[in-house]
Amino acid sequence: MGSLSRYILKSVADGFKDEQRLKIEMSDNKNLPECFHFNRERRMPIAQINGEDGFYMFPSQHSLENFEKTKKHSYELSPDAIGIPLFQIVNCTLPFCKTGRHNNRVRDEPYYKIFKFILRTADEPPPYAVAKIVASNSGLILYKVPLYDIYKSFSRTNIDYNFAGATSTEPNSLAMTHREGYRDLDTKVNGLNLRWHVTYSPVVINDHYKLTLLTDYELNRLDEDVIKIAKNRMKIDRKQQNGYNFVAAHYTREFATSIFRWVSQEAHLILGEYSTDQGSFGLNNIPPLTEELGCQSLLIHYIEYMNRQRKDTVAGERRRHNRMKLVSPTNVNLGMR
Repeated sequence: MGSLSRYILKSVADGFKDEQRLKIEMSDNKNLPECFHFNRERRMPIAQINGEDGFYMFPSQHSLENFEKTKKHSYELSPDAIGIPLFQIVNCTLPFCKTGRHNNRVRDEPYYKIFKFILRTADEPPPYAVAKIVASNSGLILYKVPLYDIYKSFSRTNIDYNFAGATSTEPNSLAMTHREGYRDLDTKVNGLNLRWHVTYSPVVINDHYKLTLLTDYELNRLDEDVIKIAKNRMKIDRKQQNGYNFVAAHYTREFATSIFRWVSQEAHLILGEYSTDQGSFGLNNIPPLTEELGCQSLLIHYIEYMNRQRKDTVAGERRRHNRMKLVSPTNVNLGMR
């Protein structure tokens, strides 16, 4: 590779690491839905814990660091709920390993499950009938409860992910879909047209998703047919087709840490939120929209993980095939001449 090529690749890589691109706009713009009137930014790391299934999401970077320092052998609970994961996502399709390298599944079984961690005092009742006690000390009890079963289905052009609430109080409102062969994921949260958009790059693999707000006339793959027809008939200036250009959240793997640690930080969800408790870094007082987008970003993380596993498997098979060709009888005989 020449000096110019190396310079271009370095410039591209440095550009992808520019944290300014990950900033969330604090705005009370009247053209934006009220739920996007943010007053603070939250960074929620996604981590893999050695010996545990799937991936965990923590409510803040501070919470993950506290967990890494103090929770290796036991949970010491405290009322601020810092150092405790918020969610865990597991793969339901894996017969061979904890994170899932194979996509075999039983029909009508969920592809993924998301669990939520809830902290209560010992005097309070369990949050749901189906609740596992993870730890109990200092007059507090940490529960792990099933939150969503995620089902994957295929149509002629789309791959759909449907979130089925594991309890009666959790509605199926987080469906996501993408066109087969493409990575952008359309969704509707709080009735809003949203898209997790990833920019294609021919130079480096881009795993930075932006949650963008679509305008009323932009097609969402979850729109009903009647709505799609109506949108297609609208006469809109093509210059306006970019929508609001408002980004509500980022999913990125730019700040991943070493895989050789017992807790490896794999990705971040960076999002805006409106909070009256500016000092909260634990499980307490997390806005519902933050939790919903957290669940969606966990699914994105697992989709990306499985895609990398498939590519690694194909590359490994190709290398093995090439090695077999090198030691084939024909090549050996040619080498002896």
